[in-house]
Amino acid sequence: MGLHSRRPGRIQGPEPLTGRRAVAVITEQEKHSHGGHKTLHYQCEYKSQLQGLDAKRYHAVDYYNRLPELKQAMDQISTGFFSPKQPDLFKEIVDMLMHHDRFKVFADYEDYIKCQEQVNELYKNPKEWTKKVIYNIAGSGKFSSDRTISQYAREIWGVEPTLEKIPAPDDI
Repeated sequence: MGLHSRRPGRIQGPEPLTGRRAVAVITEQEKHSHGGHKTLHYQCEYKSQLQGLDAKRYHAVDYYNRLPELKQAMDQISTGFFSPKQPDLFKEIVDMLMHHDRFKVFADYEDYIKCQEQVNELYKNPKEWTKKVIYNIAGSGKFSSDRTISQYAREIWGVEPTLEKIPAPDDI
């Protein structure tokens, strides 16, 4: 199973353990196996079907030119607004997003912003927010990093995890 065949959806709500506002990526398989219907909102889905965008030829500059907020953010990053002492600090990231982005991040920008706005609204309701934090903590074991890495190894990278100890670089 390839990376693009596992179409992720966006989840919104409180992050487990910290309760911070969060928008995260979760696969459809994980969404259904987690029973997310009462714990998290799954209102936002990826708009960009990667194969469809590939057929139409994804051009980041089209999104950059069409979305003033995205353009402003990218311009600020690329001109060193956030890193005035090192204005070129994020140059490679900007170049990758504008010219070599295989994940087509800009295609999902509008949906991401809408989803984040829903998270912000939920956060204004402390009772509902707290309820979702508790549900998320209770259900977070399924998403442990060990299980996730093992699953990615099998389903995405096509390798079987091993318990073999790899020597440290100094031991070689």
